[in-house]
Amino acid sequence: MKTKILILGCLVTCLCFLGCNKDDKIVKVSGITVSPTTIPLLQKGETVELEATVSPSDTQEDILWVSWDKNKVTVEAVEGTNGRKAILTAIRGGATRIFATSASKIVVSEDINVAVDSDDIAGLLIEEEFIGQGKMTGPMPGDIKDAIIKFERIGEEKLKVQMSVTVVLAIGENTMVSDITIMESSTEGIYLLSGECELDAIVAKLEFVITGSYNVSTEVLTLDMEDKGMDVKINITAEHGTSEPPPPPPPNNYAGDVAGEYIGAGLLHAIPLFSVPDTELEDVAITFEEVDNGTVKATLMIEMFGQPVTLTGNITVSETYTLSGNVSGDLVGLPISSISLPMSGSFDPSDHTLVLNFNGMAVIDLTADPVIPPKDLGGEVAGEYTASGLLLAIPAFSVPDTPLEGLEITFVRIDNNTVDASIVTELFGQSVTFTGEVTVSETYALSGTVTGIIDLGTGGGPGPLPLSLSGSFDPDNQMLTITLSGMGGMITINLTAEPYDLTAKVAGEYIGAGELLAIPTFGVPDTPLDGLEITFVRIDKSTVDASIVTELFSQEVTFIGEVTVSETCALSGTVTGIIDLGTGGGPGPLPLSLSGSFDPTGQTFTFTLSGLGGMVTINLTAEPAE
Repeated sequence: MKTKILILGCLVTCLCFLGCNKDDKIVKVSGITVSPTTIPLLQKGETVELEATVSPSDTQEDILWVSWDKNKVTVEAVEGTNGRKAILTAIRGGATRIFATSASKIVVSEDINVAVDSDDIAGLLIEEEFIGQGKMTGPMPGDIKDAIIKFERIGEEKLKVQMSVTVVLAIGENTMVSDITIMESSTEGIYLLSGECELDAIVAKLEFVITGSYNVSTEVLTLDMEDKGMDVKINITAEHGTSEPPPPPPPNNYAGDVAGEYIGAGLLHAIPLFSVPDTELEDVAITFEEVDNGTVKATLMIEMFGQPVTLTGNITVSETYTLSGNVSGDLVGLPISSISLPMSGSFDPSDHTLVLNFNGMAVIDLTADPVIPPKDLGGEVAGEYTASGLLLAIPAFSVPDTPLEGLEITFVRIDNNTVDASIVTELFGQSVTFTGEVTVSETYALSGTVTGIIDLGTGGGPGPLPLSLSGSFDPDNQMLTITLSGMGGMITINLTAEPYDLTAKVAGEYIGAGELLAIPTFGVPDTPLDGLEITFVRIDKSTVDASIVTELFSQEVTFIGEVTVSETCALSGTVTGIIDLGTGGGPGPLPLSLSGSFDPTGQTFTFTLSGLGGMVTINLTAEPAE
C-alpha cells in the first residue's frame, strides 16, 4: 500500500473571511454600453470623458478599453473606477474606432467612431493608396472600377496625385494615368481639393478640371473631374485600399482572472501511517497573486496534525484555465522538515470558483469560492447634498412648525460603513452646524449622533446640543431621508436631500477677459479681450445654456450653445455664432468647441474656445458680474 504522509496545514480564521458566504459569486458582466455614443471631430491633444454602463449593475468585473489605432487615439481607464470611466485622448489626425470589453473578454461594447482633425492633411493623404469606384458620363459613358489613387507630397499644401483609372466601355476596358496638383483648404474636417490634369483616353486626350474633398471623419476621398471641351465627367468616391487592421485583442491575462482571495473546503484523505482519519476541511484561506499573464503565486493556509502550515508556489494557468504546479511549506515537529505537493485543478471564469487537488505525501481535495470584498457603503453615500424639510413645532420654546430650505449636508467617507456628517440648519433663530459620525448599514439605513453648538436662551450661553440622526439612503436616486431628534423629544427635524446641484451654482452672469490668439490667415494679431458678457442658464443637473459675447474679426458675435458640467467641474460643449469671415459668402454659422473648468469655491471659470480648423483660439477667465 502506498504510504501517504500528511501535509502540514493551518486553519487560519482571518476576520476578513469569517463573514464570507459561500453562496456569493462574483457576478460577470453580461452587457456593456459606452457613452457618449457619438464623439464630435477632435483636435490633437483634446480629451473626452467616457463612461461604461454595465449590466447587471452589481457586477464587480473590471472593464478594459481598446483603441483600434493607438497612433490616432488612446483610451486609458480612470484609476479607482474598475474601468467604468476612461479618458480618450486624440493623438494625431485620422479616423478609428474604440470599444470596451469585460476583463474576461466575453462581452464587448459596440464600436464608437472617433476622428481627429489634422494640421497636415497632405501627410494623411500620402500614407497609403486609395481605391475608388465611380462613373464616367458624356460621349464615353461607363463605370469606373477600382481606380487606384496615390498621393505624393510636393509642398506644404500641395500634392501630386497619380490615378490609374479603368473605364468599362461598350468596346472594352480603357486604362488612363495622370498627374495632378491638389490644393487643400479646410472647414470642420472637410478638406477641399482642386487642380487640373490630362488623361489619355482611347479616342482623345482629355483635359480635366478637378474638384473634390477629403473627409477626415470617414477617410473618404471624392474627386469630380470635368473635361474642358468634350463634356466628359468623371466622378470617383474612394477609400483606403487596405482595410483597417483589427485591433489587438486585450491581452489574455488568464492569471489576472484567477488572481484573488478564496475560501476553500474539502477533504484531507486518511493517512494510516499517522493514524489520521478522513478529515473535513473548512475555511481554508487561499490567495492567488498574479506573477504574469500565465502564472500565479499560490498561498494556502491549512491545519493538519494540530499544526499550521503555509504552502506556497508558482502555479501555471492555461488558456483553458487549468491549473498545475507545486506548492511547498515548512513542517515542525515531524521527521521531515518540509513538504512539497503537486497541485492540479481548474478555475471557472463564469463564477470564479476553484477545484484543487493535491496528490503526493498527502491527498487533499478542495473546492473554493471567491471572497467578495465588502461594499463601500460609506463611499456610496459620501457627497454634498441640498436638503429641505420641516422643523416640527417646539411649544416649550414657542417655536412653530418651520419649513427649511437649502440646507447644506456633507458626508465624508471614513470607512466602508461610516461617514463624517455635517448638517447646516436653522434652529432657534441661529445657523447651527451639526457634525458627527454616521453609520451606514448594508440596507443603507443611517444612524448616529450629530452635535452642534447653540444658545438655547436659558441664560447658560452657547453649549453642545446632541441630536440623534436616523434615516436612509436611496442608492438608485442618490436621495437621503433624515430625521434629527433630541432634547427629550422636543426637537424633531424631518429632511429629504438630493445631490448638490452643481449647475445651479454655475448658472449666472459673468464678466470675462482673456486673449484671442493671432490668426495669420486673416491677418489678425494677438488681441486682448476684456469685459465679455457671459451668461449660463441652468437646463438640468449637468447642462447649462451658454451665451458668450465677444469680439471676433472686428465684429461683435454672440456664441450660444449647451455646455455640459461634469462632477469634477469640467466644462465641455459647442457654442455657435453668426459671423462674416470676409470670404464673399456672407454671414454664416461658426461653431467653436468650449472646454474648461469651474471653481465652485471662487465662482470663477477658465475656458478655451477653439474652431475653424484650429485657426481660432480664445482663452478666457471669468468671474461673477457685480
